This record gives sequence, structure tokens and C-alpha cells, in this order.
Amino acid sequence: MIRRPPTIKLLSVDDIVRINQKLGLREQVTYTCLDGGRVESAVHAAFYPGIYPLANGGIAEVAGALCYFIVMAHAFSNGNKRTEAIAAATFLAINGFELKFPFDREKNLNAFADKVLACANGQVTKDEMRKWFDDHKFKIQSHANS
Repeated sequence: MIRRPPTIKLLSVDDIVRINQKLGLREQVTYTCLDGGRVESAVHAAFYPGIYPLANGGIAEVAGALCYFIVMAHAFSNGNKRTEAIAAATFLAINGFELKFPFDREKNLNAFADKVLACANGQVTKDEMRKWFDDHKFKIQSHANS
């Protein structure tokens, strides 16, 4: 039996720009993409080569790389960290995965937000972000048999 590579659904640059714009609408603030080329570079770096197998690993690791590259691109006037987090979580979801992580009630901070902040502050490498995503992923039940 020949095993076919999995079909991977990718996010486009336009998808990520729309995520940022919707954040602005929700917050009633104008969010602007300062440099679409930076978003495009981030997407290509995460999804390289664009077909299976991806250079950054499996779905969760690619989501971690996407999160890392978008925040490092700093391509938006506002909402860079939120955009990266939502884009990475969306990429996971459309491919049948979600993240599971702890919430610290005392700090009112969850481990995902903490990791995103650490990434934005240059305290997390791409490989650490990829590993964190891989360690915290779980298969969405409706996709468990896919």
C-alpha cells in the first residue's frame, strides 16, 4: 500500500493580514500592515518548501515556526503578538489540532501568552517555539480518525 503524504492547509499572507485587521476592528483601532513583504517572508520561512515534508517538521512545529517568524517580522503597526498567536492557532485548527496549556490565575497569564511574550522579547529561539507547540498540541476529536 502506498502511503500518501498528508494534505496540509496553509495560511496565506492575506489570511494573516486579515487576522491583524480584524483585531483592529474588534479594538476599534486602525491596524496597518507596514510591510507585506515581511509577512510573506515569515510565511515562506515557516511553510518552506510548501509541500510535505515541511522543513520545520510536523504541523505543530510549523505552527511554532510561524508564530516565531511573524513576531520577528514585526510587520504590523499594532497587534503583532496577537496576530502571531491567532495565526499559529488557526493554522493548527485548520489542520486538526489545538493547543493545551496551563493558566496561572495569580498572574492572570496563560502559558501560551507567556511563550508569545518571551518570543517577542527575544528570549525564545525558533526551535524552542517549535518544541513548545509540539509538546502542547492535541488532536481535535473530529479529526482524530482523519
